[in-house]
Amino acid sequence: MGQAFGLIRGSDGAVVSGSGNFTVKKTSTGTYTITFEGTFANLPVIAGSPYNQYATATVVFGNEWENRSEGTVNVTTGFTDQRQWMDLDYFSFIAMWP
Repeated sequence: MGQAFGLIRGSDGAVVSGSGNFTVKKTSTGTYTITFEGTFANLPVIAGSPYNQYATATVVFGNEWENRSEGTVNVTTGFTDQRQWMDLDYFSFIAMWP
């Protein structure tokens, strides 16, 4: 089973800590692409958590991993009450795939 996990700094997409088998690229405000080593044989299970003091902070994963041959997942962060993507201080994720 493949797995990856990490803590990402929102301001620049830097990997603060993690499993070491992925990279992150910040593509715009509150938008990031995580690229995993290798590809997915099946769809991954992925969950994320905002590191922010506000209850409305959110981390959303796109569904483009259906093209799993690329091994990438797009992530957006922000606040649900402001209806726009924004940088969080940090966010974390964990992904697993068979």
